[in-house]
Amino acid sequence: MKTIENDRQELVDLCLKLGNMASPHGKERKVGEAVLDWLKQSGIQGSLQFITEESVNAVATIPGSGNGTSLILNAHMDTGPELDRDATEAERKIETAWTEGELLFGKGVCAFMIAARAIKKSGIRLKGDLKITAVAFETGSPSVDRLQGINHPGEGFGTKWVVDRGVTADYALVGETSGFGIVKAECGAVWIKVRIKGREVYTPRLERGTSIKENPNVFARAAHVILALEEWAVEYQQKGKLEFAGGTIVPKAQVVNVLGS
Repeated sequence: MKTIENDRQELVDLCLKLGNMASPHGKERKVGEAVLDWLKQSGIQGSLQFITEESVNAVATIPGSGNGTSLILNAHMDTGPELDRDATEAERKIETAWTEGELLFGKGVCAFMIAARAIKKSGIRLKGDLKITAVAFETGSPSVDRLQGINHPGEGFGTKWVVDRGVTADYALVGETSGFGIVKAECGAVWIKVRIKGREVYTPRLERGTSIKENPNVFARAAHVILALEEWAVEYQQKGKLEFAGGTIVPKAQVVNVLGS
């Protein structure tokens, strides 16, 4: 612990260094290379797992003696979607808030890097392997509508890529926004696309009918669906609450995007 305490300023500097590198999901390679370079200088060997030419996972290992349980320290490198050159001011403000909320993403990756180096410097030989996985594609949307292809695989894809290619352990510790608490279980995630149909009607000839079902305007119909979903989400959050030995899980749901034509 003393070694880590002495590295406090270096932790801050490392977070700033990596955090100042652009790393939207799908373009994490520069940060991945920097992570491995830093670990190599600390005597910890690793390699890149290529998902695409620009999207990578960085994987490094401190080998154990072979007669103990293994552990993965996992955190993500991506900080959200890449802004278009013609992004609006509002979109830029949202992106800035997202990045600040991620604390430059380094809170997890950098903390694990410092911890791994402290173990390496101590000369302690662990009984099991310690693996550091800095992963891509923790954020991002699934392939839906205009967002298609490998750069939109959905949340958690980088970690799945790691595991599917044999980087596994007995236990894993994931660096995430948990309020500095230990979270023993987590809700899953489901993205559902709801399509609402209607008809375009020349306004002077619009006949709304006597109910929303008879109204041909798709936007009016969608408004009612959104309100119904919001009502359901409140009920779901209350009924789906699960208390267990590790704490309390409160599931949540919301409408995150609306497209119309």
